[in-house]
Amino acid sequence: MSGGGVLGSWWDAVPTLLAAAALLLVPGVLVVRAAGLRGVLAAGAAPAVSASVLSVAAVLAGGVGLAWGWPTVAVSIGVAVALALLVRRLPASTREPLDPPPTLGTALGVAAGAVLVLATLGRGIGRPGALSQTYDAVFHLNAVRWVLDHQDGSSLHLAAAGRGSGQPGFYPGAWHDLVALVAKRPGTSTVVDVVGAANLTAMTVAALAWPLGCAALAHVTLGRRWRLAAAVAGVLSAGFTAAPYLLLSFGVLWPNAMAVSLLPGLLALLVRSVEGRGWREGLVLLGALPGLALVHPGGLFAFGVLALPMVALAAAPGVRTAWVRRPRRTAVVLLGVLAAAALAATIVASSPLVRAVSQHDWRARESVAQAAGEVLLNAQLGGPAAWVLSATVVVGAVVAWREPRTRWIVVSHVAGALLFVLAAGSDSRLSQALTGLWYNDSFRLAALAPVTGVALAAAGVLSAADALTRRLPQVTGVARPAAAVLPVAVVLTIVVVGSGGLSWRDHTTRIRLSYSGTAYLGPGERALLQRLANEVPPGAVVAGSPWNGTALSYALADRRSLFPHLVSGWDTDRELVAGHLDQVAQDPRVCPALDRLGVRWVVGGESSFWTRDRRQAKYAGMVDLAGRAGLRAVDRGGRLTLYEVTACGAIDPRGAQL
Repeated sequence: MSGGGVLGSWWDAVPTLLAAAALLLVPGVLVVRAAGLRGVLAAGAAPAVSASVLSVAAVLAGGVGLAWGWPTVAVSIGVAVALALLVRRLPASTREPLDPPPTLGTALGVAAGAVLVLATLGRGIGRPGALSQTYDAVFHLNAVRWVLDHQDGSSLHLAAAGRGSGQPGFYPGAWHDLVALVAKRPGTSTVVDVVGAANLTAMTVAALAWPLGCAALAHVTLGRRWRLAAAVAGVLSAGFTAAPYLLLSFGVLWPNAMAVSLLPGLLALLVRSVEGRGWREGLVLLGALPGLALVHPGGLFAFGVLALPMVALAAAPGVRTAWVRRPRRTAVVLLGVLAAAALAATIVASSPLVRAVSQHDWRARESVAQAAGEVLLNAQLGGPAAWVLSATVVVGAVVAWREPRTRWIVVSHVAGALLFVLAAGSDSRLSQALTGLWYNDSFRLAALAPVTGVALAAAGVLSAADALTRRLPQVTGVARPAAAVLPVAVVLTIVVVGSGGLSWRDHTTRIRLSYSGTAYLGPGERALLQRLANEVPPGAVVAGSPWNGTALSYALADRRSLFPHLVSGWDTDRELVAGHLDQVAQDPRVCPALDRLGVRWVVGGESSFWTRDRRQAKYAGMVDLAGRAGLRAVDRGGRLTLYEVTACGAIDPRGAQL
C-alpha cells in the first residue's frame, strides 16, 4: 500500500472534506429519516447515528473476517435503514406534530457556526497535512494506518496498533474507522495522506456534528418558547473554547473530541424520549449509544452524567405534570435508562481497562476557587475570559431554572462544571472517585461545560431579545413579525462583536500551539520518514526511539515501527534492542533479537520532544549510532539518520533468517 502524498493546499483538501462530511451525515440521515424523525432533531442526531452504524459494522465485520471499506459500509447502511423502517412501524406520536423542517434562520445560524469553526481550525492548523506535535497523535495516526493495512476497523482488535507484538485488544475505534474510510475513498488508487485525513476528519466533526447537535438541543429544550433557539445556538456553538477547540489542541484527543461533539444531539433525542411523544426517538437513541461508546467510552459516561438530572426531574411529580405528555411511555424510557445504567455500572466494575483508567491520577493544576472562576468565565485551563458569552450563560441559566421542563439543563450544567472543578482543583479521594472515569483529567472534563452551555447562552440571548421586543414596536413602529426577529439579531450581534467575533483569534492561537512547532518532527525529519516508502522494502520493520519521531514511520510511510507508541509494555527482545542496538557488532544477544523481530533498518537520532521525560532512557541504544560498527548510514533528514544493519546478515521481513 502506498504511503500517499501530503495534502499541501486547502483546495486539494476539498474532496477529502466532502468525503468526511458524507460519511458523518449520510448514514445517519438515511436511518433517522427511515425511522420517522424529521427537522432539526433529525439533523442533530444524524452524526451520532452515523458513528454507531459505522463503528458497530466495523466490529461485526472484524468478527466474521469481512474487509473494512466502503462496500462494507454500504451494506451496513442498508441493514441499518431496514431496521429503522421497522422502528417506524411501531406506535408513533400520531397526535403530535412532527418537528417541522429547519427554517431558513436555523440553516443560516448553523451554517454560520460551522463556517466559523471550520475557518478557525483551518487557520490554526495552517495546512491540511500539518502534523499535530502531540503525544496522543502518534498512536491515533498509527492506528488509522493499522486499520488501512489490516482492513480491520473492529474496536475489539485496534489496541494491536499500539503494541509491537500485534496482539489484539479493545480500543475505541469509531474515529479511526471514519478516518481510514476518508483516507481511502472511492475513486482513489492510493491512500490520501493519513495526517491530512485525520486533520480534515476532525475539522469536519467539529464543524458539522457540534453545531447541528447544539442547535437540536436548544430546539427541543427551548423551542416551545423561542422558535429561533436553534439558529442562535448554531451561531454560539463556535464561541466556547472548551468545545470544540480544547481537545483538538491538547493531547491531541481526536476521539474524545468527537464524542463530545455528539453529546448535544444525543441529549436532544433523550429530551424527546422523556417527553413521551413516541417510541421512535428512544429507540434511535438506544441504537446510537453503542456508537458513542465506540467513539470513546468517556463520552458514554459523560452522557450519563448530563442525562441523569433530566431523567430524575422528569420523574418528579410537579415537573412531570408540566412536562411529560405520556407518563406510561416516559416510565418505560426511565426504566430503560435505569437498566442501561445498571448494565454500564456492571461493565465498569468488571472491566480491567476501565479500572486501569479510573486509577490514573492527573494531579490538580490549580485551586478549587480558580477552577470555579474559570467555569463561570468559560476560560478553562488558560482559555480567554469570555465575559459577554458567559453573561448570556448566567442569564440563560436563571431563565431556564424558572421553568420546570428546562430546569434539568441547569442541573446538568452544574454537574459537568463540578466534575471539572474537582479534577482541576483537588487531589482528594472524592475527586479521584468521581472523575476517575475520565483519567481524572481536567482537560477532558472541561469540554463538558459547552455541551449544555450553548443552549443556556441561547436562552440568555433570546431572553434579552424578548425584553427588547416588548419595547421595539412602540419606539420604532416596526411591524410585529420583524420585531420578533430584529431584536434577536441585534442582541446576537452585540454578543458576537462584544466577544471579538466569538474569540476566534484566541481559539486559532490555541489550535496553532500544537501544530506550529517542530517538537516531535520537523520538516527534515518528516521528509526522511516519508522517504522510507522508497528506501525500505515493503513489509520491513524499522527500529528507532519512538520519542525521536520514528514511531510515525508507520503512519507516514507504511513501514512498520518496532515501537509504534511512546509508551507500552514491550517484550524482552524489544527491550534488548532498545537499550543495546548500538552494540550490534559486539553484543551477541542483539542479532538474534533483531532476527526474531525481523529488523534490519533503524532510524537513529536525538529526541527534541519532552526531553526531560525519564521514559526516554530505555531507548538509549538507538540514539547515538554515528560511526557504530555493523551499521551503514543510508539517508539523513534533520536530526535523524536512517541506517541499515549490516552486522547480522539478510533476513526475511517476517523474522526468519535467510
